[in-house]
Parts: sequence; structure tokens; C-alpha cells
Amino acid sequence: MDLKAICREYFTAWSNKDLTKLEELFDDAIHTRDWTFGVDSKEASLAANKSIFDSVTTCRAEPIELYQDGKTVACHLNIFIDGLEPFEVIDLITFDDAGKIVKLLAFRGN
Repeated sequence: MDLKAICREYFTAWSNKDLTKLEELFDDAIHTRDWTFGVDSKEASLAANKSIFDSVTTCRAEPIELYQDGKTVACHLNIFIDGLEPFEVIDLITFDDAGKIVKLLAFRGN
């Protein structure tokens, strides 16, 4: 299974503020954590993303490098918010056997 391709789908959905696609990609028991929140369910992860989307006019995740090891993909990204200077993020995205995201850890670089 090409998990890097699924990561690219995730980043496209996130950039488009597409909660329906995110719901499709997330496992029911997804654990999501970034530098501002940590949650442990699909419903809570979707609500956290909706809160981000509602707080900005535009957002875009631009993958720079993706590395897969087993069921986890390390993703080096630039994040663009509302036309401001981009900032770097490292995402560690872990999948189950069905290709659903079960863990998403995001670390801000600057």
C-alpha cells in the first residue's frame, strides 16, 4: 500500500478544508496531537481541524519530503496560513492495515 500517496491525499484535503475527506481518511480511534491540542477520536480530530479552518481564511500544506517506514510516514512540510511566511512542520502519520490514519503527530519547526 502506498501510504505516501494517502498522506498526499490528506494534505490536499487539509489544504482544501475538506472535513468530509478527512473523515474518510481517519480511523474512528485516531490519536491527533500538535503544538496546540491533543485528542483521541475521529469526532474530536475533525472538530479540532474545523476549529483551525474556521480561524483562518486560507491554509495549505506543501509536502517537501516524505519517508515511509512500515506503517508510518514522516512528512516534512511547509505550512502556509493567510499569505504569511510559511513555517516548517514535521508530521508523523501512522496507518492501520486498511490504510486509515490511526495516529497523527505534528511538530512545528519554527
